[in-house]
Order: sequence, then structure tokens, then C-alpha cells
Amino acid sequence: MINAIENSNAPLCNYNLVTTNGDYLGRAKLTKYEAHMKNFAFGLNHVDKRYELIFCDDEVDDEVMLILPD
Repeated sequence: MINAIENSNAPLCNYNLVTTNGDYLGRAKLTKYEAHMKNFAFGLNHVDKRYELIFCDDEVDDEVMLILPD
């Protein structure tokens, strides 16, 4: 089955799953959209969990480089 919503070009970020008390529950690699939607769902369901961003490498090397001979 193909997931039409998934964006394969979106960078994956490292997130910690924590409680509102600050207790560490786990780690996940998610896109920013996925983390936002999961945090939104946790809030709607009154769950005391939240994904907090650790590190995300947003830089993409789409730059064109011209290499000239010496």
C-alpha cells in the first residue's frame, strides 16, 4: 500500500518522547509534520506525552557547483 501523504524528501529529525514531568520515554526519527501531528493528537486526547526536537539537519545540498579545469 502506498502512503500518499508521506513526503520522502522531508528530512528526518531526532525527537525524544517525554512526559510533562520531563521523564524520558523513548527516541524516534520523525519528520517535523509527523511530530507536529502526534503532539496535536496527544493534546486532543489529554495524554501527558510530547515529542521534543533534539536535532534536525534541514540543510539540503541542492546547490549547483560549476567545476572548471585548471
